[in-house]
Amino acid sequence: MPMKPVKRGIKIWQRCDSKTGYVYDMNIYSGKETGDVQGTLGERVVSKLTKTIRGKDVMLAFDRFFTSVHLMETLKFPAVGTCIKTRKDVPNFTTKLSKRGEAEFLVTKNGTMCARWLDSKEVMMLSNCHEAKYAKVNRTMKDGSKKEFECPVAIEFYNKIMGGVDLADQMANVYELDRKSCKWWKKVFFRLLMSAVVNSWIAYCELKHRKIPLLDFIVPLAEALMTSGKFNAQYQRRRRTGCPSKASRSLLNVGDHLPVTTNTRRRCLLYADEDGYVDVKIPKKQRPPLSLPPMPPDLSPEKDYKHPLEDSTPPIVSANKISIMFHRVEQILQCHNIFGIALTQCVRQWDQEEKIGDVFVASFSKTMVLDIYSDFINNFSLAMETAKQASKNKSAFADFLKACAHQRPSGKDAEHW
Repeated sequence: MPMKPVKRGIKIWQRCDSKTGYVYDMNIYSGKETGDVQGTLGERVVSKLTKTIRGKDVMLAFDRFFTSVHLMETLKFPAVGTCIKTRKDVPNFTTKLSKRGEAEFLVTKNGTMCARWLDSKEVMMLSNCHEAKYAKVNRTMKDGSKKEFECPVAIEFYNKIMGGVDLADQMANVYELDRKSCKWWKKVFFRLLMSAVVNSWIAYCELKHRKIPLLDFIVPLAEALMTSGKFNAQYQRRRRTGCPSKASRSLLNVGDHLPVTTNTRRRCLLYADEDGYVDVKIPKKQRPPLSLPPMPPDLSPEKDYKHPLEDSTPPIVSANKISIMFHRVEQILQCHNIFGIALTQCVRQWDQEEKIGDVFVASFSKTMVLDIYSDFINNFSLAMETAKQASKNKSAFADFLKACAHQRPSGKDAEHW
């Protein structure tokens, strides 16, 4: 949809209330229909969405994509909508409108009124419930002044009740849950979830006869959904030597509240200094040998790839890609060493205190160990991916790596890239 703000995505047809934006019905567009299909796509969409209307006191308004003379004549509800001049069975107007505010009316054999009005641009409207009458509207001129013009009643009424679908989309996207994903069903699920939340908020405001902010409705709703099925019983921690069970009560006892952000941090009361930090000294004799695999050979400090790449004329790889591949080499190597020392020391301490079962599950994700290792993985992966892509796209870069590999006794460096 090139003319829409969001040009790509999943198309959803909705029937909404014009004042509140309440979604009464919706259909997900699944592609072109097969078989014996009658009418245009817009006519079929309106027919499906109006089948679920229960009351009779309903007025429909839709834009020019849906409007047609055949739809107005076959629809069982009063309706009004803008129309395209070239649409089938639309009456042909012969006169030319010259002044702003001029209008012309034509009526079909079945009673559908077609109005043409000149505003800043020419507007055409179809209605099966309005007469060829005028109303007064105010328009803002170029100098900022207001001026009154005559306008067909159908167009004035359309401007009053149109916009329910846009209002529903706006409220559903205020606190958007959608994230980019290759799984299309996630986008549909979160959109249906937010539509249900907004509908609940509208119904709540109508029931209580007072309007509250949408955020003040979403937060208690999220808390209630998170605590549904949980229990908040007091649980006394026990010493364990093995791993906790899969349904550990200590992990489920989250309480009925959201995480609270504070500006303070917990400090050790016994061994911390004045600033709250603990001075940890690990003797060399007590350091266990590292059991991790060796650091990546491609990023050894003995191999200098960066300077030859920067000095090459003409340039083999752009300076931007060179900085991405090499600007965090020292941090990657340092993170690898720190991770090995920190992990082995923590595991040994937990094992001595017989807390390895509980502490590993409850506290491992909160220590700096995983943060350091994730930083190492992310930096190394980004550098390697950039180098691989550059070697595939530019043969000169691949030849450069092979030449560097032959000049050093360490051997097959280019194969890792």
